[in-house]
Amino acid sequence: EARHGLGRLLLGHPGQGGEVSEDVSPGWLHVVVVAPIHPPLPVRAFPDFDAGWNGPAVIFESIDGTLMRQIELGGVHVEQDTTRFTAQRVLLHWRPAALFERQFHLVEIAVDDAELGLPKASSDEAAAVSQVPDIRLPITIRLDRVALRGLDIAQGEQAHRIDSLDLGARVQSNALSVTGLALSAQSASVAGDLSMGLDRKSVV
Repeated sequence: EARHGLGRLLLGHPGQGGEVSEDVSPGWLHVVVVAPIHPPLPVRAFPDFDAGWNGPAVIFESIDGTLMRQIELGGVHVEQDTTRFTAQRVLLHWRPAALFERQFHLVEIAVDDAELGLPKASSDEAAAVSQVPDIRLPITIRLDRVALRGLDIAQGEQAHRIDSLDLGARVQSNALSVTGLALSAQSASVAGDLSMGLDRKSVV
């Protein structure tokens, strides 16, 4: 039943992919709901703001947990135009109650064995100098832990590998602070803390 599949996303009933039954739209999220069968088939979820929406296609092969606290997706595939992202595992853990304190609190984001395919940059894009827009958020964003284990990035003929990335971050007003940064990529590594302002005059 459609409501049962939606419950796996919102209420935390674990399950895997299955046969498409019907569409359910809880506000901004449009989910093609499934009923479990064997062998499991991918679950498809994608935003649906209006009938002409052509945003990213999102597919995941398994789901465990609840959007109201912690959710783990397996076999994730996100694609839009010529940009593609896949991951063996994506974990999102957050505290919805913190919104009452004007805080968006992400306890943990974990990604394992991911690949990111980007479109080849044009010569104009490569020569352009990016500018940081003025950003001032009405709430505080708190991210306790990011844990990335394996990311391959491909753009045209260029390829890069990030072996691991760990950090915590906090965005308050127009300031960003990053703590416990530990990055290991190919033959290079970076460790330390970072703070910067989110406006055009800021210096890292």
